[in-house]
Amino acid sequence: MEFNKPENLKLIGNLNENFRLFKQEVEVYFVATETYKKSKEVQVARLLNLLGPDGLKLFNTFKIEEKTVEAIFNSLEEYCVPKKNEVMEHYKYFTRKQGENESFDKFYADLRELIKSCSFGEAEEALLCTQILLGINDKDLQSKLLREDLSLSKVVKYCQAVEQAEMHRRVESSQVKQNNSTYRQQEYQNKNQVNFNNGSGKNTDYHTNSSKKFNCNKC
Repeated sequence: MEFNKPENLKLIGNLNENFRLFKQEVEVYFVATETYKKSKEVQVARLLNLLGPDGLKLFNTFKIEEKTVEAIFNSLEEYCVPKKNEVMEHYKYFTRKQGENESFDKFYADLRELIKSCSFGEAEEALLCTQILLGINDKDLQSKLLREDLSLSKVVKYCQAVEQAEMHRRVESSQVKQNNSTYRQQEYQNKNQVNFNNGSGKNTDYHTNSSKKFNCNKC
């Protein structure tokens, strides 16, 4: 049975993303081809073959005492993935607040992306919940949630429900204002029409009366 081979490691563009995708594809390929059941020499040879010309040149610069698939991947990761400043990553995460007109889903998605670089481990879910409570811009909602002991999923669902209810209220309020405006405009037009008709009636009476022949009884 033939399997699709991973593409060679690309050493241009986003090296971090290129390496992670390459590693994932190689691991899947090795499982599918039962490479992990082979000797270490065969595993290393197949990995070096999949690296491609540029990747092989990079490999030749590494100083690896015992060549294994894991050791090669570790060396590639050190080269492709920049070292993180954990303090800076934590700062960016804990200072992330919901924008004034930002939707909750956008805010939540951004927090989930930022927390990936924080290495919080098992505390990740709890700290994600904490930052939602600290960062949401609805202070009434924040005050209410701080008095509760809710799981992350419940906090997320509650925030989404409150935001949707507020959006629905605004739509209804806008429709009411629009209907009131239309009603006032129609009422104004009707009033002007009545005034015009009344004025027309007076003018008609005036012209009618003025057209009558005037008889002087003194002559």
